[in-house]
Parts: sequence; structure tokens; C-alpha cells
Amino acid sequence: MSDLLTDYHADYPKLELFYAEHDLYSRFRSSEPQLVSVLDKGEHDFVQRVVALRAYGNDVGITSYTVHPNLMRKVTRAYYARIDLVIVPESYRGKGISTVTLCAALLDILKNRGKLVYSISCLAGHPAIAHLLERLDFIEKREKKDDFRHFEYVVDDQSIAKLQSTLFSPSRNS
Repeated sequence: MSDLLTDYHADYPKLELFYAEHDLYSRFRSSEPQLVSVLDKGEHDFVQRVVALRAYGNDVGITSYTVHPNLMRKVTRAYYARIDLVIVPESYRGKGISTVTLCAALLDILKNRGKLVYSISCLAGHPAIAHLLERLDFIEKREKKDDFRHFEYVVDDQSIAKLQSTLFSPSRNS
């Protein structure tokens, strides 16, 4: 992964962040069939990535995301990103793994597409993910529907700087 992501977890040498292949994504995906994924629709005309975390040789969590063009926008920021799935097996929950994989995905989006993306959204299927998004200043867009809460982060130069400082803040895991 990029130097930025390596720096994010440099203090933890037994942790490895990496881009997962489809088989690892599928294994995690099958453990949470109730979650909604844009990747299930068979659409693949957009950027898709899966950030995974390995701890002591065990795959302990993933965050998938997609980046889509909005063909109706005729401006520089004409793409939107979607945090697709954040999955951590029950035996590893409560250890900050979703925070690491979600933050790594956000950093990857900002580093590689930050100047092109106008919005990052997520349907939070678990209360812990909703809480994490709120801590990162994502805004809830509408009432809870179908057991999911919809969050959005509007991206501009100021919000990129704010999100990056939040992600690297010593209090981010409090």
C-alpha cells in the first residue's frame, strides 16, 4: 500500500494493511449476507478496492469502497465515492479494526482521487460503523431505513484537510 497507509500503522509491525483480492472479499462478504453491497449488482464500470487488515497472520477485517463518475457533473470534482462494506468477524470486534480499515480506505480515496471526488457516502449497517462515521464528521442524510443509516461527507479542499487531520489525530481511537 502507499507510504501514507504504511505510516498510519507503522507503530504496529504485526499489522499489515493491503489491497485484498476478490476471494478474501467474498469470504468476508459471505459472513454478512444482510449488508447491501454495490458490488453484488454486477456493475464493474467503476473503481473498486478492498482494503484489508492482517494481524499476526490472520485476516481480521476489510473495508470495500467504490469510486463512480457522475456523468451529469461537468466540473473537476465529478466523482463520488462509496464506502461499500466494513466487515470485521465477531471475534475481532471492539479492537479498532474497522477504524483502521475504514480510515485506510478514506486515506486511499483522498490520496488517489481527492481532487476529483465531491462526496463520500456510506450505508452503515452496524451501530459501531455509524458511530465511527459520526466521529469522522460524516453527516447523516435521512432517517434510518431498512436497518441502514445513510451518511455522507462532502469533499472540498477544506474538508480534505480536516478529515486528514482527524484521521491522524492522537484522539481518533477514543
